[in-house]
Amino acid sequence: MGEPGWTLVGVVPQTELLQQIQRFNRIFSVMVIAILAAVMSFAIVAARAILRPLKKISKGMERVREGNLNVVLEHEDSDEFSAIIRQFNHMVERVHGLVDTIYEQQRHYREAEIVSLLSKLNPHFLYNSLDMIYWKAIIKGEEELGATIVALSSILRYSISHRGEFVTVHEDMGQLECYLRIQGMRFEDRLQISFDIQRDMLDEQIPKLVIQPLVENCIKYAFPDMARIGRIAVSGYRSKNDLVFDVADNGAGMPEEKVKSLLASFEADEGDTGLGIRLVHQRAKFLYGEGYGVSIRSEVGEGTVVSVRIGKRGLLQPAKVNVYNA
Repeated sequence: MGEPGWTLVGVVPQTELLQQIQRFNRIFSVMVIAILAAVMSFAIVAARAILRPLKKISKGMERVREGNLNVVLEHEDSDEFSAIIRQFNHMVERVHGLVDTIYEQQRHYREAEIVSLLSKLNPHFLYNSLDMIYWKAIIKGEEELGATIVALSSILRYSISHRGEFVTVHEDMGQLECYLRIQGMRFEDRLQISFDIQRDMLDEQIPKLVIQPLVENCIKYAFPDMARIGRIAVSGYRSKNDLVFDVADNGAGMPEEKVKSLLASFEADEGDTGLGIRLVHQRAKFLYGEGYGVSIRSEVGEGTVVSVRIGKRGLLQPAKVNVYNA
């Protein structure tokens, strides 16, 4: 006979099952609520972290739009917004500098315009007066004095003429010769001038009065007492597409620190020394851009060479100011 089969039967009350299901539902609901709360908290924190610097940048832009260029935004965190805010501050600083530069240029332009108008009030009176003095000198046999008066009249006519800013190298050198004729009468045989200008550049267009200030400054500072014979060599040559003019002297020369100081004053538009050279430098930079203008080489006891580099008329390119950095 086989063994009798047994069947195990377990009975669970329905109420207990329902309690387990309700407990699971409560736990699940709490977990869902906790997860949703965490997600919402993270979203709020992230939104604030994003919106706070955006609002700061927006307010800064609004102040700039209203004309306040002294805006400086601060952001202590090291994230992407820090880079944006730094670039914003840099942009505002450059715009501020550009506005100041334009203002200074306009101020200098107005001052130069006033001086120009004053110089042109009655040039015919000056010409007629010099003409009268010239004939008086000729009648008395003062031919050298008469030649000096003619040179001075030519300089005045050239300086205040209405023909425009650009002249040929030949014309500017002719005006320089008139200037040196007057200086030669002043210093007699103590001042010796030599010229070496390439003939193929005599018809090139250059800004008016770009060479004379260099020679004038040389006479004024290189030979203050004319205790020895002063020699000045004016040369002009081509350098690739540029025109270069050198004015070399055998004067006392300058130490390197003095040269650096002069060049720095040209860039900063300050200082009382070398006003004519500074104007030549600034005109060249304004007309042709960076890399053009005046340079100085000097050695104590050996003399000085002042050079001005300008572009050809066809390469005229006003200097640009970079507002944004890459």
